[in-house]
Amino acid sequence: MLLIFLLSVGGHGIELLHDSIGARLSREWDESPGSREADESAKNLVKSHLALMRRYFIGESAIYSALPVGTLMGLLCCWVLGVDFSRPLAVVTICLSCVFGLAGMVVIGFLLSSCIRMGDPVLLLPVLHPDDLRTGLPSASDWGCILTEYRKMFFFDAMLNTALLLAFGILEWFLLGQRGFAVGDPKFVAIVLVISILLNELPYLIGQKRVQELLVFPYRGWEKSKKAKEVGENIPLVPKFEFIAALIGDASAGAWHWR
Repeated sequence: MLLIFLLSVGGHGIELLHDSIGARLSREWDESPGSREADESAKNLVKSHLALMRRYFIGESAIYSALPVGTLMGLLCCWVLGVDFSRPLAVVTICLSCVFGLAGMVVIGFLLSSCIRMGDPVLLLPVLHPDDLRTGLPSASDWGCILTEYRKMFFFDAMLNTALLLAFGILEWFLLGQRGFAVGDPKFVAIVLVISILLNELPYLIGQKRVQELLVFPYRGWEKSKKAKEVGENIPLVPKFEFIAALIGDASAGAWHWR
């Protein structure tokens, strides 16, 4: 039940966050007094980025393939090991162990991909280049804020994948007949916190720090100090969690979405 909850709620949460960010950015450009041509160009680029990220997150549904493939692998292992198929408990245990093990490897792949993207200043997105952020132009600061919104999606995705990986690991641990720890054990809680920081907070912080450095690069002296303060306020190193409120706000429920 926990896995079903994480998969369904987490997937819907990422989709709502994606739509919320698209709606908010669209509304900001529609209301901006700047050049319509420049706005349309940036808007189309953001639309292409959002479409690319949507395909990326949809691709993570590959985790569901672990069920049939893992079951077949489990049955094959039972046949190779000579397990008596008249003992359904042993067969089911081996099949589930293969399913959770395979699902865990798939999750590790997506988790590493999200971490690598979060650590890159422009999230490895096409067209954008890190040099675009150190031009000193107002558009560079705008893209810094937009990339922060993008990075929140990968941060949320990494949090979900970390939770799934821990769930799969715990289930695999018990299926293999291991005991000796409780979920509330302080050592287990400490391990969870360390893993969460390494796989979620640290890549996000590195990516945001690189964006900040690129944005203040063209400035010197006092101007650089003022710009660094401004950048730090608008592009924080640690994610702010007000975006969770956006998941249930009007931006995702009633606002116009880019299609």
